[in-house]
Amino acid sequence: MSSKTLSALAVCMCLSLTLSAQSSKQIIDDYLLTIGGRESWEKLKTRVCKEEMLQYSSEGLFATSVTKRNFINYYAAPNNYLKYWVEDLYTKVYCETNNSVWTYSADTKRLTVLSDEFIEKAKDFPRINALSIINMPVESEAESQDSLYRIGFKDARWQRTIYLFFDKETKLVVKQEYHNTGGDHHEYYYKDYRVKDGFKEPYVIEKFQYDQLFYVIHVEDISYNVAIDSKIFETPDKHKSERGTQTYTLKKSPNFRFTND
Repeated sequence: MSSKTLSALAVCMCLSLTLSAQSSKQIIDDYLLTIGGRESWEKLKTRVCKEEMLQYSSEGLFATSVTKRNFINYYAAPNNYLKYWVEDLYTKVYCETNNSVWTYSADTKRLTVLSDEFIEKAKDFPRINALSIINMPVESEAESQDSLYRIGFKDARWQRTIYLFFDKETKLVVKQEYHNTGGDHHEYYYKDYRVKDGFKEPYVIEKFQYDQLFYVIHVEDISYNVAIDSKIFETPDKHKSERGTQTYTLKKSPNFRFTND
C-alpha cells in the first residue's frame, strides 16, 4: 500500500472520529433545544410543580414501610424558590431567595432563619431544574459511554463535580450523579419526559443512595407563568438572622397564600 493511500486513510479516520464526536457545547445546546430552548427557560417568570414522593427505607423496593409526601414547588424569577409539603398531616416549608433562606415546621411552629453563608450559596443558582446545573462551568468535557455522553459540571457551592448523562438519541438528560464531601454516592434517574406549554421535563425521578433506591418522585402537574403571590417568599413575621442561624417559635402559624387570584 502506497504512502499516499495510507495518508488518505489516516485523514478519513480522523474525519470520521471528528464527525462522530461531539463537543460539550453541542450536547448541551441540543439538550436545551429539545426541552424548549434556553431563551424560553430564561424568560420563564414562574413555575409551579406538584409532586408525590415515595421514600423507601434501606431495603429499597423491598422496604416494609414507605413514607409518602406531597410537595408543591414554587419558583418566581429571578431567584425565588419555595418548597411546601405535607408530611404526617403537618405542613413544612423551605424557602430560598437572594435575601434570605428559611424553613418552617407547622407542628412545632418553629421558624429557622439560616445564616448569610447559606444565602451566598443560594445566590446565582437558579432553582429551575433545566438550567440549575447546565449554567455551572463545565469541569470535564464530554465523554462517550455507550449510548450516553457524560459531562462534568463544577458546583462551587458545595465544592463537588456533578455529572450529567445525555442520551445520544433523545438528547435528554437521563441521569445525574455526584459524590458529596463525605464521599457518599448519589444518583438520580430522569424518566417519562413530557411536553407542556412548550417545556419538556421528566415526570418520574428516581434517587439512589448507597446503591439503594431512596425515593421516587411522580410529578402530578407543572404550570408555567401562572400568578404567584410574591409575599410567600418573605420571611414570616419579618424575622432575620443577624448573627448566624436563628430559630424562633411563632405564636401562630403563617397563613400562606400562594396565588394572586
